[in-house]
Amino acid sequence: MKGGADFTAGNIKLDERHTKFEVFRRGRSVTKVTLGVYGLHNVRNALAAVACGIELDMPVSVIRDALAEYRGVARRLEFKGEHAGVLFLDDYGHHPTEIAATIEALRMNYKRRVVVVFQPHRYTRTKLLYRRFGPAFKSAQVVRIMDIYAASEKPIKGVSSRLIIDQAKKYVRDVKGFKPDSDLRGLVGSLRKGDIFLTLGAGDVWKLHEQAMEEWKKIGKG
Repeated sequence: MKGGADFTAGNIKLDERHTKFEVFRRGRSVTKVTLGVYGLHNVRNALAAVACGIELDMPVSVIRDALAEYRGVARRLEFKGEHAGVLFLDDYGHHPTEIAATIEALRMNYKRRVVVVFQPHRYTRTKLLYRRFGPAFKSAQVVRIMDIYAASEKPIKGVSSRLIIDQAKKYVRDVKGFKPDSDLRGLVGSLRKGDIFLTLGAGDVWKLHEQAMEEWKKIGKG
């Protein structure tokens, strides 16, 4: 992350629990930061926080310690559980840019197979952005797309989750539609030790985790 800015991040290191980087001010090292959240987008956010804090004359040690304590917010790569080698995570991301950043962060930090269940949000958003959803999923290995969460909108003729499914198939080999009542058990049964089970969307997709984890136990893998 270099360029003409006064503050830049370098020596970025990612692992399954932390994101670490060094802050430079006009080319000179200022401090090293350890975050308990993942992804280059969080490096950028933390770098901005460091820059603001220094400009406000806050001690660098205070800024660094505060960032080390930050664990994110609800529904942003929120930890839901871990059983028999499968990590269950939930994220509010419903815009293609958010989805791409979330999945890429997991791939960079974990190096695991990512199994995604996505719930599209709003007919209008789907109509406008469906072509951009395809590449947003390219870092996932398995993608399941639920019906659109209407969020008080009325259906639009010709607009359904099928638009996103068709686009995602251009970038991901294993893409299908997904009905929680009939398809969840089969999807959970296909999980492997080491997988990440990720739910994405601004609707009620997060509710799948409790049942998914129970299924994972019942089929003898948990």
